[in-house]
Amino acid sequence: MVLKWRLIKEVLRVAPDYAKAQNLSSYGWSAVGFALLAMAIYIGALICSHLSAFRIQANMRSRLMRHILTLPLGFMDDEGSGKVRKIVNDSSAATETFVAHQLPDKYVAGATPVGLASLLLVFDWKLGLLCLIPVVLAFAVI
Repeated sequence: MVLKWRLIKEVLRVAPDYAKAQNLSSYGWSAVGFALLAMAIYIGALICSHLSAFRIQANMRSRLMRHILTLPLGFMDDEGSGKVRKIVNDSSAATETFVAHQLPDKYVAGATPVGLASLLLVFDWKLGLLCLIPVVLAFAVI
């Protein structure tokens, strides 16, 4: 975002004599490099969240089955082994879905507006405040 802003600022600074623009290719390639780096970090974070979610799911199943083995035999007669196994599998799968997918999305959804608002205010605080007025109005209407 910063590099795109610098690129645009440089082009507007020398307009209409665009031949005097400097560092355009370095800003452009740096923006591409940082975009690729951001994607790599995001993919790495998703891999880590999936690995931890699968470990949590496996540990939950293992501990639940160990606990079920300690229950009196009459418990399985009353409930049925298929029903108990379905409950254990469904519950651990729901936990895996939350940890691997919903939790990272929740944090991205929270960090994005904060990051965008801070960038708006860092580049030009007057324009940033002006851009935040419609957001405040939209929340007021909702």
